[in-house]
Amino acid sequence: GLRDGDRVLLRVRLLPGVWKLWEAEHFGVVEGRRFCDRQLRGPFGHWEHTHEFLPRGEQGSELVDRVAWRAPFGFLGRLAQPFLR
Repeated sequence: GLRDGDRVLLRVRLLPGVWKLWEAEHFGVVEGRRFCDRQLRGPFGHWEHTHEFLPRGEQGSELVDRVAWRAPFGFLGRLAQPFLR
């Protein structure tokens, strides 16, 4: 299971031959219903991801993902952000 404060370390490829470590921390864990993760260090200026599981009938569920993010590099990143979507 997941717990608030658990951390994940990923190695992500930005470009061929260019790798970056991405460290995320889980928070807002509600067992069987929701968990969130936020970037502690990585390729984004800001990253928060919410995973929510909504009941659908007796045997089903719907996964709803929400991501709030910002490009890196301050002002230059904000100029590029519309093209990164």
